[in-house]
Amino acid sequence: MPLVVMLDTHIYDRLAAAHSDLCTLQESVQAGQLILLTTHVQEDELARIPDLEKRERVASILHLCQWIPTSDFVLDFSRLDMARLGTGETVEAIRKGNSKHTKDALIAATAAYEGGILVTEDKVLKKRAQSHGLTVWTYAEMLTRLTTYHGP
Repeated sequence: MPLVVMLDTHIYDRLAAAHSDLCTLQESVQAGQLILLTTHVQEDELARIPDLEKRERVASILHLCQWIPTSDFVLDFSRLDMARLGTGETVEAIRKGNSKHTKDALIAATAAYEGGILVTEDKVLKKRAQSHGLTVWTYAEMLTRLTTYHGP
Protein backbone atom coordinates (compact mmCIF):
# COMPACT_ATOMS: atom_id res chain seq x y z
CA MET A 1 0.00 0.00 0.00
CA PRO A 2 1.55 3.36 -0.96
CA LEU A 3 1.92 6.21 1.48
CA VAL A 4 -0.55 9.03 0.81
CA VAL A 5 0.94 12.43 1.62
CA MET A 6 -0.24 16.04 1.47
CA LEU A 7 2.53 18.64 1.53
CA ASP A 8 2.02 21.95 3.26
CA THR A 9 2.97 24.73 0.83
CA HIS A 10 6.32 25.61 2.38
CA ILE A 11 7.50 21.99 1.99
CA TYR A 12 7.54 22.48 -1.78
CA ASP A 13 10.12 25.25 -1.29
CA ARG A 14 12.32 22.96 0.78
CA LEU A 15 12.14 20.18 -1.79
CA ALA A 16 12.88 22.54 -4.67
CA ALA A 17 16.03 23.68 -2.87
CA ALA A 18 17.30 20.17 -2.10
CA HIS A 19 18.08 18.16 -5.23
CA SER A 20 18.80 14.85 -3.47
CA ASP A 21 15.58 15.10 -1.43
CA LEU A 22 13.61 15.82 -4.59
CA CYS A 23 15.19 12.78 -6.26
CA THR A 24 14.13 10.62 -3.30
CA LEU A 25 10.58 11.93 -3.63
CA GLN A 26 10.50 11.35 -7.40
CA GLU A 27 11.81 7.80 -7.03
CA SER A 28 9.18 7.02 -4.38
CA VAL A 29 6.37 8.30 -6.61
CA GLN A 30 7.67 6.46 -9.68
CA ALA A 31 8.06 3.21 -7.69
CA GLY A 32 4.43 3.44 -6.54
CA GLN A 33 5.46 3.81 -2.91
CA LEU A 34 4.13 7.36 -2.56
CA ILE A 35 1.05 9.23 -3.69
CA LEU A 36 1.42 12.99 -3.40
CA LEU A 37 -1.82 14.93 -3.19
CA THR A 38 -2.28 18.61 -3.89
CA THR A 39 -5.15 21.07 -4.06
CA HIS A 40 -5.74 24.45 -5.61
CA VAL A 41 -4.68 26.00 -2.30
CA GLN A 42 -1.06 24.90 -2.70
CA GLU A 43 -1.08 25.53 -6.45
CA ASP A 44 -2.42 29.07 -6.00
CA GLU A 45 0.14 29.92 -3.33
CA LEU A 46 3.03 28.44 -5.32
CA ALA A 47 1.96 30.25 -8.50
CA ARG A 48 2.64 33.54 -6.67
CA ILE A 49 6.37 32.80 -6.22
CA PRO A 50 8.02 35.87 -7.78
CA ASP A 51 11.30 34.12 -8.66
CA LEU A 52 10.64 32.43 -12.03
CA GLU A 53 13.43 29.84 -11.64
CA LYS A 54 12.18 28.81 -8.20
CA ARG A 55 8.58 28.70 -9.45
CA GLU A 56 9.66 26.33 -12.26
CA ARG A 57 11.49 24.03 -9.80
CA VAL A 58 8.38 23.93 -7.64
CA ALA A 59 6.24 23.22 -10.71
CA SER A 60 8.32 20.09 -11.33
CA ILE A 61 7.13 18.83 -7.93
CA LEU A 62 3.50 19.66 -8.74
CA HIS A 63 3.78 17.40 -11.80
CA LEU A 64 4.36 14.48 -9.42
CA CYS A 65 1.14 15.22 -7.55
CA GLN A 66 -2.42 14.04 -7.97
CA TRP A 67 -4.74 17.01 -7.90
CA ILE A 68 -7.80 16.64 -5.66
CA PRO A 69 -10.53 19.05 -4.58
CA THR A 70 -10.39 20.42 -1.05
CA SER A 71 -12.55 18.63 1.52
CA ASP A 72 -14.61 21.75 2.15
CA PHE A 73 -15.66 24.99 0.53
CA VAL A 74 -14.79 28.22 2.36
CA LEU A 75 -16.05 31.53 0.99
CA ASP A 76 -13.31 33.88 -0.24
CA PHE A 77 -10.74 31.04 -0.15
CA SER A 78 -12.09 28.12 -2.18
CA ARG A 79 -12.69 27.84 -5.87
CA LEU A 80 -16.18 26.59 -6.60
CA ASP A 81 -15.08 23.96 -9.11
CA MET A 82 -12.14 22.82 -6.96
CA ALA A 83 -13.74 22.19 -3.58
CA ARG A 84 -16.21 19.77 -2.06
CA LEU A 85 -19.20 20.93 -0.09
CA GLY A 86 -18.15 19.31 3.18
CA THR A 87 -19.35 19.92 6.72
CA GLY A 88 -16.54 22.34 7.51
CA GLU A 89 -16.12 20.85 10.98
CA THR A 90 -12.44 19.91 10.60
CA VAL A 91 -11.56 23.19 8.89
CA GLU A 92 -13.23 25.16 11.68
CA ALA A 93 -11.60 23.07 14.39
CA ILE A 94 -8.15 23.61 12.91
CA ARG A 95 -8.44 27.31 12.14
CA LYS A 96 -10.25 28.02 15.42
CA GLY A 97 -12.20 30.96 14.02
CA ASN A 98 -9.08 32.71 12.72
CA SER A 99 -9.45 33.25 8.98
CA LYS A 100 -5.67 33.77 8.79
CA HIS A 101 -5.34 29.99 9.20
CA THR A 102 -7.94 29.03 6.58
CA LYS A 103 -5.53 27.89 3.86
CA ASP A 104 -3.59 25.70 6.29
CA ALA A 105 -6.85 24.34 7.68
CA LEU A 106 -8.10 23.46 4.19
CA ILE A 107 -4.86 21.62 3.41
CA ALA A 108 -4.94 19.69 6.71
CA ALA A 109 -8.67 18.92 6.51
CA THR A 110 -8.24 17.62 2.97
CA ALA A 111 -5.35 15.40 4.06
CA ALA A 112 -7.58 14.03 6.81
CA TYR A 113 -10.50 13.52 4.41
CA GLU A 114 -8.23 11.55 2.05
CA GLY A 115 -6.71 9.48 4.85
CA GLY A 116 -3.32 10.97 4.13
CA ILE A 117 -0.37 12.22 6.10
CA LEU A 118 0.23 15.94 6.38
CA VAL A 119 3.84 17.10 6.04
CA THR A 120 4.50 20.48 7.65
CA GLU A 121 7.01 22.38 9.74
CA ASP A 122 4.29 24.67 11.11
CA LYS A 123 4.10 23.78 14.81
CA VAL A 124 0.68 25.35 15.38
CA LEU A 125 -0.80 23.54 12.38
CA LYS A 126 0.85 20.28 13.45
CA LYS A 127 -0.61 20.50 16.96
CA ARG A 128 -4.09 21.39 15.73
CA ALA A 129 -4.12 18.70 13.04
CA GLN A 130 -2.85 16.02 15.43
CA SER A 131 -5.54 16.95 17.94
CA HIS A 132 -8.06 15.87 15.29
CA GLY A 133 -6.41 12.52 14.66
CA LEU A 134 -4.37 13.45 11.60
CA THR A 135 -0.91 11.94 11.23
CA VAL A 136 1.59 14.76 10.77
CA TRP A 137 5.23 14.44 9.78
CA THR A 138 8.00 16.97 9.60
CA TYR A 139 10.08 17.28 6.45
CA ALA A 140 12.85 15.18 8.02
CA GLU A 141 10.39 12.48 9.12
CA MET A 142 9.00 12.27 5.59
CA LEU A 143 12.48 11.79 4.11
CA THR A 144 13.35 9.14 6.70
CA ARG A 145 10.13 7.27 6.01
CA LEU A 146 10.66 7.43 2.25
CA THR A 147 14.18 6.08 2.45
CA THR A 148 13.14 3.21 4.75
CA TYR A 149 9.72 2.40 3.22
CA HIS A 150 9.63 -0.85 1.29
CA GLY A 151 5.98 -1.03 0.20
CA PRO A 152 3.70 -1.44 -1.69
